[in-house]
Amino acid sequence: MLTVSYCGHDSHHAAPCNIEHKNGSPDWLLLLVKSDAWFICDSQKIPVLPGMAILYAPGMPVHYGRDQAGYCDDWLHFSAADPETCRFLSSLSIPLGVPLYPEDFSRLCACMSLLCRSFRSAGEYHAEIMDQLLKTLLMTLSQETARRSLPEPAFPPKKAARSEEAASFYIRFSHLRARIYNDPAFPWDLEALAAELNISLSHFQHLYKQYFDISCRSDIIFARIELAQMYLRQSDMTVHHIASLCGYDSELHFMRQFRQRTGITPTQYRRHTFVPK
Repeated sequence: MLTVSYCGHDSHHAAPCNIEHKNGSPDWLLLLVKSDAWFICDSQKIPVLPGMAILYAPGMPVHYGRDQAGYCDDWLHFSAADPETCRFLSSLSIPLGVPLYPEDFSRLCACMSLLCRSFRSAGEYHAEIMDQLLKTLLMTLSQETARRSLPEPAFPPKKAARSEEAASFYIRFSHLRARIYNDPAFPWDLEALAAELNISLSHFQHLYKQYFDISCRSDIIFARIELAQMYLRQSDMTVHHIASLCGYDSELHFMRQFRQRTGITPTQYRRHTFVPK
């Protein structure tokens, strides 16, 4: 069983910080970094940007900081005592002591938020709940890291050229993207989203593309098609009804976008994937 020792969500440093554990921590340490910062890896000082995760095994030297105020992260200390749990950790595809840039950082932050809230609660199944939440978090990190498949994991792809201003928006954009995927049928308006962040539409579109390698408009369409695929697989609702549930006023428009992104029609997709109840 995995045991959480300490944890924190959205921890902020009001002053510049320089945190060093020369002999490492006695337990495992996971950091989800939400601000630009620097980390010492293999004796090299590496600048990192928001959206970075790093996992340290017990005894690994830890040294990181930020030369200005405002460092922010989620952090977690945990231990694994029994052989079965140690084998579970060894099975994960998570490089140790290396800055990683998961595909969907906001999903990890959501897992960590729930874990931190549960850590401070009590109950009959508290230990079991914490064990399962932590395993979910670590498996998610392993999956997201494998999906990113960085050839040089110490540096974020395409993110290294971001300005500090752009990096400061990353968390807010991640939350916004999560809202889109949670409710893709909503009539999302790009100008309204840009106004919500107090930036111009062109700047909003540029940053969204820079962060997620896809335009916001295309991402909305992708989220809607993904939702439609779920309905087609798991229900016998008509294509017209599914189009409406996914935010389309026109069934023809829905069918055209579905085929553009999947290569087949909704009916053909259902024929190949429908799971009868």
